[in-house]
Amino acid sequence: MRFTPGDTFDRYVIEESLGAGGMGEVYRALDTRLHRHVALKVLNRVLDVAPESWRGSANPVLREARAAAALNHPNAVSLFDVGEHAGAPYLAMELVDGIPLRRYIGAGIPQIVLLRWLLDVARALAAAHRVGVVHRDVKPENVMLRSDGVIKVLDFGIARRVRSAYTPPSHDTDDDVTSTLTSPGKLLGTPAYMAPEQIRGEDSDQRVDQFSWGVTAYEVLSGKLPFGHGRDMLAVVAGILGDAPPRLHEAPEPLWAILARTLEKRREDRFASMDEVVDLLEEFVLGEQNAPSSRRMSVIMGKASDLPPLADANVRRDAATLSAPPGTPSPLSQHRKSHRWPLVGAAAGALGVAVALAAGWAPSSSSEPAGTTSTSAPAASPSPASPSTTPVPITALPSPQTASTQALVAFREGLQAFRDAQWSVAHQAFARAEKLDSFFAAAHLRLAQTYRNTGSPEARMHLQRAISLRSSLSPRDEALLEAYEPLIMRDPEDRDESLRRFREASRRYPGDLELLHHLSMFVRSTDPAESLDVATRCTDLDPKYADCWQARSRALTLLGRSGEAYDAIEECIRVSPAATDCIGDRGLMHERAGRCDEFEQDTRSYLTQASTLFSRHIELATALYALGRPVAAVRAALEQHQTQVSAEYAENSRALHHLYLQALTGDLRGAVREARDLAQRSDTIAVTRRVSAQFMIALQRELGEVHQAGRDAAELLGSLEVHRRTVPRINRETTVLLLHAQREAEQISRAQYVERREAWVQGWEPRTAGEMRSMLWIQAYAMPASTPADAEEALAALPRFTPLPPARTLETEAALGKLYVLAGRSAEAIPHLTEVTRSCSALRLPVTHTVAHHHLGLAREAQGDTAGACAAYRQLLDRWPPSSGSLTSKATSTRSRALGCVP
Repeated sequence: MRFTPGDTFDRYVIEESLGAGGMGEVYRALDTRLHRHVALKVLNRVLDVAPESWRGSANPVLREARAAAALNHPNAVSLFDVGEHAGAPYLAMELVDGIPLRRYIGAGIPQIVLLRWLLDVARALAAAHRVGVVHRDVKPENVMLRSDGVIKVLDFGIARRVRSAYTPPSHDTDDDVTSTLTSPGKLLGTPAYMAPEQIRGEDSDQRVDQFSWGVTAYEVLSGKLPFGHGRDMLAVVAGILGDAPPRLHEAPEPLWAILARTLEKRREDRFASMDEVVDLLEEFVLGEQNAPSSRRMSVIMGKASDLPPLADANVRRDAATLSAPPGTPSPLSQHRKSHRWPLVGAAAGALGVAVALAAGWAPSSSSEPAGTTSTSAPAASPSPASPSTTPVPITALPSPQTASTQALVAFREGLQAFRDAQWSVAHQAFARAEKLDSFFAAAHLRLAQTYRNTGSPEARMHLQRAISLRSSLSPRDEALLEAYEPLIMRDPEDRDESLRRFREASRRYPGDLELLHHLSMFVRSTDPAESLDVATRCTDLDPKYADCWQARSRALTLLGRSGEAYDAIEECIRVSPAATDCIGDRGLMHERAGRCDEFEQDTRSYLTQASTLFSRHIELATALYALGRPVAAVRAALEQHQTQVSAEYAENSRALHHLYLQALTGDLRGAVREARDLAQRSDTIAVTRRVSAQFMIALQRELGEVHQAGRDAAELLGSLEVHRRTVPRINRETTVLLLHAQREAEQISRAQYVERREAWVQGWEPRTAGEMRSMLWIQAYAMPASTPADAEEALAALPRFTPLPPARTLETEAALGKLYVLAGRSAEAIPHLTEVTRSCSALRLPVTHTVAHHHLGLAREAQGDTAGACAAYRQLLDRWPPSSGSLTSKATSTRSRALGCVP
């Protein structure tokens, strides 16, 4: 099936052909639903295969490609949509404009930069393997370098899916060993990069990708393949099956040990996972002594036209330049006991090979500019006693380097917006600055900050760009960049290391108020008292720093000092009347306190001043529902929700809240169906899949469908185990709740439940301290409790985890209230449940908020407050009548009738 520009295929409008192969053709196309450009791959039907056979073969292709959509990683091309139209299977993928890695082989790129790229490839593969996706065709042609310096691995999961559709591999004599063979009767993949078990047609696992990565790394670093001679496929296959790879002399011994192990013939002799490869390789990438010199960097910054001819004519060639990290180590890194070059990724592994790499692979002195002296010793550090303590407001920081005066003006506007607590405005200003000068390192650094605040993967792209341009940053901005690196570039984020770096930066620049603000933000979750001290120091030094007033308010909130927190947020708005961030925070305070009118007013005020980067239409819909406005008005507000972060994020957020609204209107069974559909859709982002599946299970339990809930909980637990590295915060954990669903369904015994719960607690204990330890008790005992026996067990376990924090989420308050009701301690339950039911948060927490009314009614009834109990029961029955099928509703109706409550 061939298309020409202007043709329509399903919801896609074809714009141009990007290339064709044996498997199908790839087009640049416009997705008319989401208004974005995609790479649309339309798979060919094999002509000599019967339609019934092809259809049966295509189904696994589509099914397994949908599984590949679970992969969400900045170095992997995203799969947006999978389907079949007019009898042709298709895949809609992220459109990447860049240059294939093949073109950079032998182009004189410094080896440390090549290693960095290979590390990004390894990370993408590791992330894919954690969600059960195997690439099976890793090679330089399937790796692209975007013009912004980001590595992208193409065609995830496609090769594996196609193989299942064709006949078993045979011995083929095609002499093009670097072409992918995909037609019937041929090996799937590229012979030169295939693992021995692939060539033999044996069952294989994710370690085939490790072997292919090793071949790719060998070729990228040396310019030659490790097996066979010339381009004779039989020689290549024979080499893969029987020969040891020649020693790669370009690599020092520790690196060669890693590469050689990935190329082992038996998969059992390779690393157990790509995560191990990533951990070991990071030693090399993070070793600051391997940074290329400034003169060698000029080689990297050459134009694409200076590179060797493009090997694959079917890829786009829109990128004009290639960026790589400058080699000047920052003053902050020179202070470190362990010298590291913070380019990408996680903390170094345990082999301690950075010194060996530095000794064996440091740039030669001949690469230094004339007149300079090469030395391995770090530059002298400034005296720790010398930094000035004179206050430096964020708006008084030295001007960063840029070739555009207009870009500098926009950048300055962004800093002022930061000070005024207008991060949305700041984001727009920094985006203008970056557009005016795409090499503006400081603008990329600030965009990484604003995007991180939204959870967008764009944060990593901009920080990586800032890293590649870091030679133009001031020492102070380099310190800021290094402090953000563990938060943005590592998977999972390393908040402890980031906090350590912020502390060090603040010590080096004690008068820098922005660094004080950052320190206050990042210490808040572990030590709100210190956060308050730091934020107070900031506002004392600059009383008009609205952002620091917001930080002060948030620290006070965590300390349970809500009145003072409200006063601080009011001061923020007084010193900066357009402080949308503080207006938004004040609205959330109104939401929590049940002041729904004020919540709506502040939300509307925010929406009139802020951009769509931080859209508050979800909050508006939440306020409207709490105020009893028509459901149509609530839906209309949800439909307006949008964001500059990503269309997918906005669409997913809208879908989730429409689902919540459906549950609040009593259509629980319909909400279960919609939740299942949302969790299984290929265009649903990973976090939405998880949240919608959890919501579905909660509703199933509410409907009494405990066995189905148990089955779905088991499936979701398996998925969470795969994603364990990417869910680093305990407040996002639901493992024990899911185990409890399995226990209710009698899928596991009580003894198994207790054993697995304790294993979960012990796994988290080393990562929690102080008041955060209480979250272990909340998650493991309070939230899952559903019987008086559960409540007694939970209360008996509480001393192990005390103290409880003074400020708690509504979910925690609801769990505590329920626990005390089950334990017969109704007087203690009422304050917790009142905190939940008075809030305006029903649309955010539809099940929690609704069921809390039932528990509040029980507690008031036990205290002899019949009128109060009837009022609480009525709230629940108005949302969930007995006809909804809710077990809680039926119990509430029974209690209401027994009390003689007026319907």
